[in-house]
Order: sequence, then C-alpha cells, then structure tokens
Amino acid sequence: MTWDPKINTEGSSRSIQDVIDKYNHMSTLRCYLGYTAMTKILEAIQRVCTTDTAALIKALEGHEFDGPKEGKSAFRVSDNQYVQDVLVEEAFGKELGLGYCKILARVQGATVAGTVEENTCTL
Repeated sequence: MTWDPKINTEGSSRSIQDVIDKYNHMSTLRCYLGYTAMTKILEAIQRVCTTDTAALIKALEGHEFDGPKEGKSAFRVSDNQYVQDVLVEEAFGKELGLGYCKILARVQGATVAGTVEENTCTL
C-alpha cells in the first residue's frame, strides 16, 4: 500500500481532516493520492508563478517534500516518477474498506522504484 489512515504524521492527519471537513467522510487511498497530487501542483504554481506546463514540470523535478507519510517523497528528475515509501500490510477481517490492515513494515521508496536504467523504455 502507498498510504493508510493509521499513519500518524502531521501531513496525514491534515489530509484526513481536510477530506472530512470538505466531503464529510473518511479519507481513502484515492483521496490521499488526489490530495497529494493537487497540493504539490498548487505549491509548484505558487513557486513559479505560472501554470505553464514546462515550467511546472521543471519546478517539480527533484522536488522533495514531507508527504502525508513517515518518509520523504520526491519527484525523480530523470523520469518525473513520484517516488514514495511503500507500506507492507496484512489484511484482516471481512471488510474491504481502508484501514482493515495491520502495517508490518515501511519500505523506502528509492529501494522499490527501480533505477533509471531499469525504468528506461527502449523500442
């Protein structure tokens, strides 16, 4: 998993509360992904003072930040891949909803994202 509501960080708590305040329901994995993407894009727009696509891509390349997680997240310069920590979880119970998992470990994103060579597409 990339996120779980049991992650106890300031960023996670803030994103959960923002979703509850706006939509009156608990945050989900999809909410986490959308929240993180939009906040990073809006912050990039503020940094470069434009909505120009090329300028925004440049502003995000290599940008490292504290996401709603325990470890650092970043946009890799070589391929603009969003690299984040991954949670190893064990599901339990009959419910399929978010939060019905036990977090077993956190794996650093850089160790699972692969190298530039591994991710290069050649035709």
